[in-house]
Amino acid sequence: MSYGIRNAGVGPVNLVSVRLLVDDREVHNPQELLASCCGLPRQGLAPMQSLGLQSESSLQGVLDARGSLDILAWRRKDAPADFWRKLDDLPRHLAFDVCYCSALDQCWITDIKTGAQPRAVVRCPSGGTNFNREMPF
Repeated sequence: MSYGIRNAGVGPVNLVSVRLLVDDREVHNPQELLASCCGLPRQGLAPMQSLGLQSESSLQGVLDARGSLDILAWRRKDAPADFWRKLDDLPRHLAFDVCYCSALDQCWITDIKTGAQPRAVVRCPSGGTNFNREMPF
C-alpha cells in the first residue's frame, strides 16, 4: 500500500506544502498517522518498520515533469491482522491538500482525494506536513 504524488504536467513543480488529514485532523508524521487511523501508540522508527513502513519522502522540493514520489509506503509484514484491516480502511479517512508552484511562481492548491481541478493561489501556505522534519530515514 502506498500513498504518493505524481506531477502530470510538462514542467517541474516546487512542492511547497502538503497537508495530510485523517478524519479532517492534520497529522504530521507516520506515528501520528498510525495512531489516528489504527489506534497504535506513538512509537519510534524501529516498531514502525516492523509493521512494514518501507519509505517516506520529503514533501517539499522540486518534482520533475512526469515525476512521482511516495509519501508513505507499506509492505505487508507479520503485523496483527487487525492493524492491516484498519490500514486498508485508511483511504476512506485520509485527505491530502498539496500546494505547488511552477518555475514561473504560479501556485495552485489541489485536493488529491476529490480529484478536483487545482485552484490558483497567490502563494502557498507555509507549514503542512514534512515527515522528514519529524522522523528522518
